[in-house]
Amino acid sequence: MRSDSIFISYRRDDAAGHVGRLYDKLSVHFPSHEIFMDVDGIEPGEDFLQAIDQAIASSRVLLVIIGQKWLTCTDGKQRRLDDPNDFVRLEIAAALERNIRIIPVLVQEARMPAEAELPDNLAPLAHRQAQEIGDGYRWKSDVEALIRALEKVFSVQAQERVISKGQAVERQATEDRKLPANQTHQSGEAKRAKKVPSKRPPAESKPKHNYKRIVLIVAGAFALIIGTVTFWLLRPRSNGTVGTVTSTDAAAVISALKNAQRPIGVDVQDHRGNINWITVKNSDISFAYIKASDGIGFRDERFQANWKASKAASVLRGAYTVFRPEQNPDQQAQVFVEAVQAGQMGFGDLPPAVAVKDFPVQEKSKEDLLTMLHAVNQRFARTPVIYTSMEFWKPYGRSGAFAKYPLWVTETHVSQPSTLPSDWSAWTFWQFSQSSKVDGISGPVDLNTYNGSLEQLLAYSRGEVSP
Repeated sequence: MRSDSIFISYRRDDAAGHVGRLYDKLSVHFPSHEIFMDVDGIEPGEDFLQAIDQAIASSRVLLVIIGQKWLTCTDGKQRRLDDPNDFVRLEIAAALERNIRIIPVLVQEARMPAEAELPDNLAPLAHRQAQEIGDGYRWKSDVEALIRALEKVFSVQAQERVISKGQAVERQATEDRKLPANQTHQSGEAKRAKKVPSKRPPAESKPKHNYKRIVLIVAGAFALIIGTVTFWLLRPRSNGTVGTVTSTDAAAVISALKNAQRPIGVDVQDHRGNINWITVKNSDISFAYIKASDGIGFRDERFQANWKASKAASVLRGAYTVFRPEQNPDQQAQVFVEAVQAGQMGFGDLPPAVAVKDFPVQEKSKEDLLTMLHAVNQRFARTPVIYTSMEFWKPYGRSGAFAKYPLWVTETHVSQPSTLPSDWSAWTFWQFSQSSKVDGISGPVDLNTYNGSLEQLLAYSRGEVSP
């Protein structure tokens, strides 16, 4: 099996029918990639465990098909996932250990398992972005969305291979150019062998052409051209406008972040009016959090337009809502979910965020916030981010219950966050300005950064790494 294969992990007594239909669709769209299913992929007489392990090691993507019974299936004595020798558990654990891309696929209207419901070695699965596949009229469009996600994985892999090969060939050609004109790369024995002078007079010597070197140089140049063309074709499109970012409260921070090649992002809502996202992108803005709702009674009327336009401009996007302590947490989560569903949050988007910045906080507000976070986590199959500050968080105290949620801290007029709210020892996002100007957005705008490189942020958005 090649290293660009797709491994399908599932339980026969949970979603075998869905897996069969999905396999048929994938085998049409990926004729050049092997698709491994345990029954179809193992020859009679093969060691099942060894075959599974080899298949996982050779796979580019693991699809975990999760139906209604996936989490609760038993062998009559215990839950199957609690058995260290359970095949599904072994498959996922092997993929996690090898850092293979894992895409949970939810069928039968199943929900994404929470971290606490999984064995310890499978806990990271709860942080992977899931793809829903509904029945009936949704089946075709949902499967097509999964296929597009897989195509992105394989296209990125192919581009990386082309560029890597071109770089290796060019390095080899460079080494050849460093050698004297009458030498080529030889084996250790040949290099140590005593050279025998030619008996032919110099006048009769024929010119020596290093054909190997010429081939390497041509191949290297060709590979680099292909890599460059691929990058050019996949680059974000621009309308020719170039924007700027200026700030009255964080100019030094912006300069430091650019020098360190850290990503800068914005968070926006409806009162910013129409946003020119191409100009925003050309202003060195890499990501954006877009307001979708606020409590129970508010949905941002510009959310869908901003959601679609930001993606079209190649701005990494995420959606956020505001938690209101006096309102029902389940209803708040439902309003948020319905608002974002219209924009179809999916693979490659930032995880949802919940802003905690409202007073007064009631006695049960801590439990209500946990309820809302859990509901958002279950519905989007991503661990939500908490936006807050030292002042906003004081009424919630220190409990340890919120530490598993990534922190988006706000603190301005500082070079870096000074003291973090209780429950956290590190931040994931930092809002460092609330009065900056970004071309393409009217009025002052909030600026943020991610605690890592842009490459790490992209991996986080794809669910490949924890924050």
